[in-house]
Amino acid sequence: MRRALPAHVQTPHRHWRRLCLNAGLLLFAGLLPSATLQAQGARAKPVALPASAPASPRWPATAPLIDARAEATPPGHHATPEALALALTEGLTQDVEKLYALYRWVTRHIRYDTAAYFAGDLRNAAGSANAFSRGQAVCDGYAELLQVMARAVGLKLEKVVGYGKGLSHSDGSRMPAQTNHAWNAVQLGGRWYLMDATWDAGSVNASTRQFVRNDKGFRYFLADPEYFSTSHFPAETRWQLQREPMDFGRFLALAKIRPDIGAFAFDVRAHRERAQGGGTAPLAFDFGPAVQHLTAYMARDGRRLEGAWTLLQRGPEGPRLLVAAPEAGAYELTVFAPRQPADTVLEQLLEYRVALTGPGPYAQGFATTFREYGQREVELQAPLQGVLPATQPVRFDLRVPEAVEVFLIHGNQTYTQLPARADGRHGGELVLGAGVATVYARFDAQSRTGQALLRYRAE
Repeated sequence: MRRALPAHVQTPHRHWRRLCLNAGLLLFAGLLPSATLQAQGARAKPVALPASAPASPRWPATAPLIDARAEATPPGHHATPEALALALTEGLTQDVEKLYALYRWVTRHIRYDTAAYFAGDLRNAAGSANAFSRGQAVCDGYAELLQVMARAVGLKLEKVVGYGKGLSHSDGSRMPAQTNHAWNAVQLGGRWYLMDATWDAGSVNASTRQFVRNDKGFRYFLADPEYFSTSHFPAETRWQLQREPMDFGRFLALAKIRPDIGAFAFDVRAHRERAQGGGTAPLAFDFGPAVQHLTAYMARDGRRLEGAWTLLQRGPEGPRLLVAAPEAGAYELTVFAPRQPADTVLEQLLEYRVALTGPGPYAQGFATTFREYGQREVELQAPLQGVLPATQPVRFDLRVPEAVEVFLIHGNQTYTQLPARADGRHGGELVLGAGVATVYARFDAQSRTGQALLRYRAE
């Protein structure tokens, strides 16, 4: 059935939402004591650990009250770090509450010393005394200040030095002669946990060289060692807190995985390595059946590729992220997702180095997806390519949950309905004609509004 463009078709919204990129711009530096890292390529021996555990203790129920107290206690209000620690933890009975209070204050009130970092002069940016008196520090100052404050309230907390995958880290990095980062390990209930106040305090915009405070919640507080160790390599093997410690070569090979990745329902066990691919496009990433909302982009030499080179394809076995590129070569893939399905900001989760030997049938990319495609959890079987033949029949096959009508506007503003099948899918074959072809859906039988799902180009 064909007729002129109906009045109920709306101009589609652009793809997804703005991306939250601060997560990828952290700087890590510090004036650290010299330490020798484990030799690259050497097999690390299993170690006997103090009863360590990957799971964090329960988040303190008093966190909102502790947050308010930390916010209301500005720097300079107490003469010493010890006095400040006692004031912040007054009335708190659980060790995790005390630790949280100190961590909250340090990450809220100590700024990263960008001037010292970029000047290369860290003499006044390291150590607890400098951090406390100046309200600025690099990682060594954050870690030492937490250590001093924690010991003042009876907590067993250590400073850990090692190598961090920060802004200075890149593919091909080798084992440095000295450590470049500092963080902490704390004992709670007889178990050791890891945390990084520097990275939880905020980020540094690499372009403006300005510190940006973190207001999104903690990622590295009592973090899971399995994922913490993908970005932190301690000089002392025991602080990996793993039964089978890795060597430095393995550390470099792993993708940097956020310790809070579980909050996004991502399963990254099949994609732990930084380098992915090796064949022709499309390359498929499976992050588990619980992932329903994500987006990604491809870049080459730091420059984002124009066009649609990634596609979230859903199916009976769960969603998978398809990746392509216009030609053979090495690319960077960056993956974003919302913490909750209704969130309007996507957070950067993963970065991979993708190698492709050829574009396969996707030399011109995938179909362009719109916001409703993700929100409505559309299952697209065909076509996946973004550029289609204009004069040959093209098969469409997709499932749009709760849709009352699925149709195309194509060629010279021609309307074509995609009929529903008995299995609940919509589809059919049609000749598109040259021009843009857009797939729409209506979700309310009483409404004359169609929402854009997908866009193609026929030529």
